[in-house]
Amino acid sequence: LRDTLGVQSGTRMEIGCHHAEMNVVCNAAAGGVACRGAWLIVTGEPCILCAKLIHHAGIRRVIVVDASKDPDEPQPYRMANPEIIWSSEEEREYEEGCLSFPEHFAGVVRPEGIRVRYLDHENEIRELEANGLLATCIQHEMDHLEGVLFVDYLSKLKRDLILRKLRKLQKEEARDAKRDAKREARRKAPAAV
Repeated sequence: LRDTLGVQSGTRMEIGCHHAEMNVVCNAAAGGVACRGAWLIVTGEPCILCAKLIHHAGIRRVIVVDASKDPDEPQPYRMANPEIIWSSEEEREYEEGCLSFPEHFAGVVRPEGIRVRYLDHENEIRELEANGLLATCIQHEMDHLEGVLFVDYLSKLKRDLILRKLRKLQKEEARDAKRDAKREARRKAPAAV
């Protein structure tokens, strides 16, 4: 969604009632979307025009997943209203990360294989059987639609450690931004004569 929506992959887009944004929802589902993982959820009380667009498209949730290993050969799956209809009993652990928690990764155990039903960019209902990394990516992005993050699968101890590190990083960034703003203000202030 980076190119189409002008946001980084992994960014949550909450679409309310704004005609241009509703157009973006429909365009995102219609095609031209490629990224490593992004998700979008339609929220809010839409006006009559937007409500008609949502109803017509039948789109409430969109994810785009690309688990291809070659960045020059993207293979995005554009999935509107994705639904897992089967998951394997066999599980596998992958190191997962998220832009919500920069530079933090942890092992998450998920089903090794899934079958997902979704509406594709050509408005066709499709089913995809995914295994390995692709299955993990789809589950990860679908979790975002439910407000679940990879840290929610971790033990309290691991989750708290990541959250403490994140808070520390945010404080450091805020302190650095404040220091930089003061320097800039002094630089722009007229010199005393």
